[in-house]
Amino acid sequence: MEKNLLIETVEAMDLFGKSFEDIVFIGSQSGKYGISTRDFISMSNFTYSKEIGNDIYIDLIIIFSDGDRLSRIDVGECTEWEMIEYVKPPEDYIAIESLCGFDFDE
Repeated sequence: MEKNLLIETVEAMDLFGKSFEDIVFIGSQSGKYGISTRDFISMSNFTYSKEIGNDIYIDLIIIFSDGDRLSRIDVGECTEWEMIEYVKPPEDYIAIESLCGFDFDE
């Protein structure tokens, strides 16, 4: 199954109400490698698939200004974007007294 990385990225961002202006980082999950948004747009306009031997790096991420991020997942025949929403730490919480059990509310 052949896909275009730029089109796939735009569709994923549209689905979650994101735009290129919201991006603060594109690169590897480790942060060691990065690319500007402008260069990503230019470089990502190509067709890829495992069948033709040019699948996308599995550790490629796009981080947005609100903390959400797109991350690559392997779906068998190719990789695709998955949105991981930022979870803001709560200001108030009940102290955990044990880490054993089935559910904290039991």
